[in-house]
Amino acid sequence: TGMSTDWYWEQDARFRFTAMEGELQERTGISNTEHFGKTRWDLPALNMSAADWTKHRATLDAHLAFSNLEMRRPDAGGRMHWVSVSGEPVFDAARKFTGYHGIGRDITERKQAEQLLADSEARFQDFARASGDWFWEGDAEGCVTWISDSIERFTGVPAQYYVGKRPQDLVSESEDTTGEAWRLRREARERQESYRDFRYRLRYPGGEKWISS
Repeated sequence: TGMSTDWYWEQDARFRFTAMEGELQERTGISNTEHFGKTRWDLPALNMSAADWTKHRATLDAHLAFSNLEMRRPDAGGRMHWVSVSGEPVFDAARKFTGYHGIGRDITERKQAEQLLADSEARFQDFARASGDWFWEGDAEGCVTWISDSIERFTGVPAQYYVGKRPQDLVSESEDTTGEAWRLRREARERQESYRDFRYRLRYPGGEKWISS
């Protein structure tokens, strides 16, 4: 366990902590001893709702193993830490249930990184909405993999319609895709370079519109 986790814990048949060994306090500032005699839900976990605890307790009542239960917990100074715990039921020689034991890890850095990424993506989405009519993403073959719902306001067609299609599949039948503009766009993509102000007539069920991409 020392190689795979930060701390080890044990509980009795009523799910009260009886042992806590390892680096919980060193990693998170949360005392080992404050756990003793308490259940997990007796301790603050700010991300866990009543429904979350009900689901977790049903797992324990059924004497099932659980893994990667994530909790947001404050230390004595009010600083927040994220921990992930996993556990297994323990039975004696007569197969009588005697409690749980398991491991825990400090995942604060990972959760902070995830939040920074989410915040960055949210800011990018805000920028995209402010600077254009819609935002899209595509794969290496040029197929649309995601497009913002705002396109429906302009075409009346749900965003899902465009997913999996290439500009060539959406262009007006009257447009020449062998022309100079299309050639320059293809070459830019082949060189993995950015391009802008590529204009073509978008075709969709019910109509066509000129767009700049």
